[in-house]
Amino acid sequence: MTSKPTGPPPIVLLLLDRGKATSIALAWAVVAARASEATVYVILVRSNQLRDDDVSVVINRMRARSAELSPGTQLHVEIVTTGMRSQAVRVARTRRVDLAVLSTAARGEEATAIAEELQVPVLIARAAHAEGPIVAATDLRRPDYPVLSASSAFARLLRKPLTFFHNVTPMSITLNPLGAPSYIGASGMIDESTVNASRLRMLADAAGDVEVIVSTSCSTVDTILRIAQDRNADIVTVGHRRRSWFGRMFGRHVPAQLVDRCLRNVLIIPVGER
Repeated sequence: MTSKPTGPPPIVLLLLDRGKATSIALAWAVVAARASEATVYVILVRSNQLRDDDVSVVINRMRARSAELSPGTQLHVEIVTTGMRSQAVRVARTRRVDLAVLSTAARGEEATAIAEELQVPVLIARAAHAEGPIVAATDLRRPDYPVLSASSAFARLLRKPLTFFHNVTPMSITLNPLGAPSYIGASGMIDESTVNASRLRMLADAAGDVEVIVSTSCSTVDTILRIAQDRNADIVTVGHRRRSWFGRMFGRHVPAQLVDRCLRNVLIIPVGER
């Protein structure tokens, strides 16, 4: 008989800013915690206008809703006054965080910063758990494909269908067999969308029954939003890399834009460089 690991169970970290939009985010946190046998750890940023009695009401409602969704899932609530991000980092130093969940009001820059600080997936809960698939958007830059791996694991956890998506922008450059640069769609040159479609299909075959979409579009964000709408996606997943000050000069990156523009649930997966 193998012994079970000791120590506290992993947690799903639920970050709520001043108690706003708690119900959908709480439901997602409980669903994820139940599937992974984790504890829901809530950090609730208290508004200055919120009285002690109001705080108690919010906590009691969360406990009642959690018990209704999953009677066996433990719920721990911590009240703070400021610094949701710093408080999340503090908790992550002493507990294993499997997932962080933010409510609808979360902004893109805040969500990507939390994913970067904690180095765990961050779910922005925008809509109730539904039957639609997970659409996983990847740039295929890393050979271990962390976005596809994490999305596949999340799809198995929630028993959801999965779509792999990759966009090639018209200015993307690939190399022909002689090593010369060539642009997508140029006559007689390698079409990168075809190459990546083949690679993505191989990965999809290895993952199981997964749909593959490769597009060529000037706007990756617009294309992701369109595909999510067409597929009625429940969750859209996207990778996030730490950006240098030079990279920030070129405007907001895809994950932050997607969080701010997508009305569906968005899962940000932190990705390091290799």
